[in-house]
Amino acid sequence: LAISANGAFTFATSLTSGSAYSVTVRTQPTGQTCAVSGGSGTVGSSNITSVTVRCGPGPTGPPTLMQHVSSSTNILGRGLRANNFRFTLPNPVGSGNVLILGISYGLPAGQVVMVRDDQGNPWPATPTVIGTDPDGDLAAAIFVLPNARPGITTLTVSFSSPIDNTVFQYTVSEFHGVATSATVSGTSRSSARQPTLSAGTFTPANNDASGGNLIWSYFADASGATVFATQASRFTAGSGFTLLDADIAAPTSSPPFPHASQYQVQTSAGAITPGMTATHLDGGGDMYVGLAVALRASPGAGTPPPPGMRIVHLSHLTNQVPDVGTWRLQFPSSGNLIVLTMQETNIIPVAAVTDSLGNSYLHLEPDDTVPQFWIAQGPAATDPTLELTLQLTGGRGMGVTYLLYDVAGASPSSYDGFAFKTQYDDPTGSDVFDSPVITPASAPGLTITATSFGQGPSSGLAPGCPAGAIFDFVYYTGETDLDTMDNADFRAHVFHSDRSTQHWNIAVSNGNNGTNVSSTAAHFK
Repeated sequence: LAISANGAFTFATSLTSGSAYSVTVRTQPTGQTCAVSGGSGTVGSSNITSVTVRCGPGPTGPPTLMQHVSSSTNILGRGLRANNFRFTLPNPVGSGNVLILGISYGLPAGQVVMVRDDQGNPWPATPTVIGTDPDGDLAAAIFVLPNARPGITTLTVSFSSPIDNTVFQYTVSEFHGVATSATVSGTSRSSARQPTLSAGTFTPANNDASGGNLIWSYFADASGATVFATQASRFTAGSGFTLLDADIAAPTSSPPFPHASQYQVQTSAGAITPGMTATHLDGGGDMYVGLAVALRASPGAGTPPPPGMRIVHLSHLTNQVPDVGTWRLQFPSSGNLIVLTMQETNIIPVAAVTDSLGNSYLHLEPDDTVPQFWIAQGPAATDPTLELTLQLTGGRGMGVTYLLYDVAGASPSSYDGFAFKTQYDDPTGSDVFDSPVITPASAPGLTITATSFGQGPSSGLAPGCPAGAIFDFVYYTGETDLDTMDNADFRAHVFHSDRSTQHWNIAVSNGNNGTNVSSTAAHFK
């Protein structure tokens, strides 16, 4: 086909002169819809026929979530002096989409925050909105980056002085259908004691003619910055809002750092008070900092979700002192595949995983020394209110990080095989190669890999990993094996288009201390 933009294209046929024919053309350039004319008639003396394609503005839907990531945090008492927190979004960012980054961190006063990424995006020099709790223990901030550049994007959050023996947490969303300029139409901030949380009341600028405003709000437990917070047992989104994440993972003995975020599209202008309910097991009364931003909707702006698989939600949940018995997790989700990874059974014995939607979970662990997977049998039922229940039969009192993947676009029976490398010694603490090696059974697809280190941390991918592979954990200046954000281990994934063998090579940064290593990789079609 010879195609000209918004005009005609021609095609050659071998139809017999005098025969009737019809032509149907379907085409949709990114962000546009197209109409076809001239596609029927009778073949004349020439076998070359023109068809006209006219393209116009794209879809008129509301802002749509592309991907969302929420981290856990280091706990009080670890003594880590940390800075330059580096993490990568699980999917390539779409051209022209908006990134919303929420962070919370223990003060000292006067702390200056800088955000940058490896795509050269112009992140604002100061937060879009920032708030602190009344006692000055914790600050929370939201940064908004409109009109993002496309591609795999690694963010780095830096501070003017290290985060010393206190918390840091990040939450980031990507949306399309948001204005690429003059994006922010309002902000609010507040603090309140649970159970009733509030980000304050404000009135976003009227944008009804273009679909209203995306309201994104973020809440963090300020108590966890200087003393042990109490344990949250459930977050409930405010009226009209949809939960994006909700961390109820750690019991008080860990200690916990509860936090959550949510969004809605407000289509009619007016005052709004973003809020949610945080239920704590003992009543609590913990003080929370709440922040909200309003962003102007702009139908057709940015890049909608591409075809194929993508990770919609990725939640990091850490329990530093696992308790025997029942452990509950909240995992807002919307895809059709749920994958849960965690350390090996001889660290955290899990007898069963169930959830509030009745999904059945496959336990994948080829050796009890390698990381385990629990996979919801597909197609998985998902919902923003999804809760998982884990039955723990014991443990060694060591920190456990659960990584939960919510995947859209998976095959109805998506799990498609595994590879593993049983526990072995790395006596010099050098980079690890071929841990493991997997040849996908089908393509295209998604490989998720998990590696446990006796002595970490891992700083990311080493040369030779599959093209386009993404490191799913955070790494930062000052990280040691005492890390409790991700327990100094390794998780990564790759979306691939062929069945080429994948070599998972891991960069290790543990000061040349010896370590033991074990790995599992699972493949999904």
